[in-house]
Amino acid sequence: MSQHDAEAAVIGVGSIGSMALWRLAGRGVAVHGFDQFGVPHDRSAMGGETRMFRSTSPREPVYVPFGAAALTLWRELEAQTGRELLRLNGELVLGPASAAHIVNVLESVRAYGLEHELLDTEQIAARYPQHRVWPGDIGILDPNAGYLRPELAVLSAAQRAQELGAVVHTYTPVLRVEIDADGVSVVTEDRTFRYGRVIVAGGPWVDRLAPELAGKIQVRRPILVWYAADDPAAYTPERFPIALRPEDDGFYAFPSLDGATVKVGPTGPFKQVVPDPDLLERTVGIDEVRTLDAIVARCLPGLHPDPVRVSAHMDGYTSDNRPIAGFAAGTDRVVLLGGFSGLGFKYAPAFGEAGTELLLDGSTTFDLKPFAPDRDLAAWD
Repeated sequence: MSQHDAEAAVIGVGSIGSMALWRLAGRGVAVHGFDQFGVPHDRSAMGGETRMFRSTSPREPVYVPFGAAALTLWRELEAQTGRELLRLNGELVLGPASAAHIVNVLESVRAYGLEHELLDTEQIAARYPQHRVWPGDIGILDPNAGYLRPELAVLSAAQRAQELGAVVHTYTPVLRVEIDADGVSVVTEDRTFRYGRVIVAGGPWVDRLAPELAGKIQVRRPILVWYAADDPAAYTPERFPIALRPEDDGFYAFPSLDGATVKVGPTGPFKQVVPDPDLLERTVGIDEVRTLDAIVARCLPGLHPDPVRVSAHMDGYTSDNRPIAGFAAGTDRVVLLGGFSGLGFKYAPAFGEAGTELLLDGSTTFDLKPFAPDRDLAAWD
């Protein structure tokens, strides 16, 4: 049997991989992490100052248990590192009562008995005048929601893993992963490392290391935009819960963290496809921003609809908008975690724990059947 450099490795120390690294190290596993950039960095889904956390689900109720587990794990990571990573200031989900996201949130509330408050149009207008509402709109207030600090969270998880014995190889691109009877080879430009088991959590690059995913993950380029507030005091975390109105011309928004600006992102089909994640276009065009400016002018009248700053990032999307999480084809030595389709960060420690359980125990307490890598998943054109 060939000698191993450690028991396990995690490829990609980003949104999901940093959490898997922390969970593995916490179980006493000798583990290495690999990232082609620094930890953290601003090229993929971890960038952008804030990310949403929620207990309900505007997609499918299947995510609710991941949210509950993630909340416990986020608090555990905070306790271990002494850093505030998650602030629960609530989430206000807006839209017509018949809208799919409203129906889904209410279904998840009923299925799991989640704490919430239902608001009619008049109540929304009175309590949250920052939003423009229309006849027939309702609001669902989730008190167990809020915002995460993604860059700090990734750094905290990676540093805690290192305190527990993990080794992190930064600026070390992995060229390929090779599985054999004795273990897994992780091939880099400088040398080949050997491990018993590996988690591949490569974000927008994950399919390069998992040929079975070829064509099944489309990399898209979400943009984030910060707008100046006419009355910044109205957008503090205490007065402005994270907000979601995900129609085709919808938005999500965060409270002001700097006392001056509010971060807003589009939810509709405004994300450019990135043919090559190595060539992300970081410059945001005026036409991209103008689409969101119009949404802000219509829906958030207290914001000046001309950006203060912008940024561009990447995420991987599957055709059914569900993550990929499970063993690679034909092996129990490699776990794939990718294609999180815009919802991964809030659940990151839960998926990191699920990957850890699979790798070490061969099974997991989480229901990963909807996310199986070998499910009937249509390829992108």
